[in-house]
Amino acid sequence: MPFSQETKQALFDEAAKAILKQGSICKATGSKTNCVYSDNDGRHCAIGHLLVNRGISLDGLDEDGESTGVDSAISVFNEGEDSPERYYRLLDGLCSIGADSITDLRFLEELQKAHDECDDMGHYRLGMKRLAGQAGLSDLALT
Repeated sequence: MPFSQETKQALFDEAAKAILKQGSICKATGSKTNCVYSDNDGRHCAIGHLLVNRGISLDGLDEDGESTGVDSAISVFNEGEDSPERYYRLLDGLCSIGADSITDLRFLEELQKAHDECDDMGHYRLGMKRLAGQAGLSDLALT
């Protein structure tokens, strides 16, 4: 059964508050474009926070400064393709958040994109406001 609106709102709020609290986007060391689940300064991306808050290890999800995207986990989910172990670990982690359908994974992918496709906190807020509008969610967590 796909995420309820209440669940989506709770995940949105949790991710937004965590990113705002850390005060910056989580990028690979020395990169302005490559987002990662966790960096050397203890910051996480949106999905990274959701996983860590549920006791899921982020070890191995970032390889050579490149993160394993939710879109890759969706491919594994859809096609069952033979993929590196880290893709299966990510998919297991996403399921621990409660994702049990392609619709849930797509919502988590949008949370990830709101973080990954920005270069500063202002852009992050705009991306999250856009997502809130598209998903019918409140953006009060961003204030």
